[in-house]
Amino acid sequence: TGLKAADSSKIFFVPSLIIQNVIKEYDKGNYEYVIKICSQLLENQNYDPQIIWETEYRLTLAYARTRNEKFFEHISYFKNEINNLDYYFLLGFYHRHKGNKNKALEYFESALLEYPEHSRTKREIVNIYLSQGKYQDALELARQNYEKRQTNIYHIHSYFVCLVRRQISFNDSIIKTLQKLMNAVKDSPDIKADDILRCMKGEFAFYVENNFEKANVLLLEAISLNDNKSYPKKSLQEIYRKKGLDSAFEELNSNEDFDEEER
Repeated sequence: TGLKAADSSKIFFVPSLIIQNVIKEYDKGNYEYVIKICSQLLENQNYDPQIIWETEYRLTLAYARTRNEKFFEHISYFKNEINNLDYYFLLGFYHRHKGNKNKALEYFESALLEYPEHSRTKREIVNIYLSQGKYQDALELARQNYEKRQTNIYHIHSYFVCLVRRQISFNDSIIKTLQKLMNAVKDSPDIKADDILRCMKGEFAFYVENNFEKANVLLLEAISLNDNKSYPKKSLQEIYRKKGLDSAFEELNSNEDFDEEER
């Protein structure tokens, strides 16, 4: 009996360690690895329901990020009669990565009807507005997320981007707020803090200090050093666009070492 109990505990313990590793690799942008491991885990359903849920969730997210149609083989797992927050959020997430921004917004709005305070959904809407250059529209949602969770580096970064890109001129109050946000990321223990801080420094150099050369150096360095390169890529792309250097960014982006799936 003792042996069976020990074996039973392993059933839950080992997958939980694997899930921790999956989340770590997902955060690094290693989506194909996530898909492989999660698919293998789901071959055995003899796990705690929370393990199965986490595995399905990460697998579905990874399929969405890679725009893989297998996404639709798993999304029904999250549809139920009680709460469809995850179902609508994931559909919005998939369509955002497919480039269907209007459809993504429809699903994200449905998610907010299920749970109006869902910060991840708000952040995704902010991401869409930022990609459209609608910084003023994004600002209020980004501010709400930041004020509710002021230690979350992703909320800090979104709020920073909204503030720094929408300004034509910067008064002392705005500059102090931007510096406060950068310091909060600098002091964060989050493993992604250094990656995000490099991007913030680059944007601050361009928008506030009006120093394109410095911003370019900082963001190219971030692309070289960051585990996930999507943030500095997007920062640099917007700066190049404002400088009329779209062709330069396309040339840089065509470099095999530079190319990486958007986060």
